Amino acid sequence: MLISIVLQMFALPCLLLSMDKHFKVVFNTRLTKKARYTFKTIGWSGMFISTLLMLQLSGVEIVYWLAYLSFNIALLISLYTWLFASKNSL
Repeated sequence: MLISIVLQMFALPCLLLSMDKHFKVVFNTRLTKKARYTFKTIGWSGMFISTLLMLQLSGVEIVYWLAYLSFNIALLISLYTWLFASKNSL
C-alpha cells in the first residue's frame, strides 16, 4: 500500500507539470512537446500502476487510494498556490 501511495505522490506532480501554465510557474520557461509527452506518460503510467497495486490487495483498499488521491491533490494545490504567491511577491 505504501508503494502505491508514494507512486501516486510522484505521478500527480508529473501530470501537473505536463500543463503549460504549471510548468511555466515552476521552471519559468515554456513547455516543449517532448517534455509534455514525457510528463504525461510518466504521470498516467504511475497512476495506473498505483491503482493496480491497490486493487491487488482487496476491494476496500481502493477507498484508501481515493482518499490519498484527494489528500495529495489538496497538498499539491496548497504547494502550487504557495509557490505561485511567492513568485508574484518577488
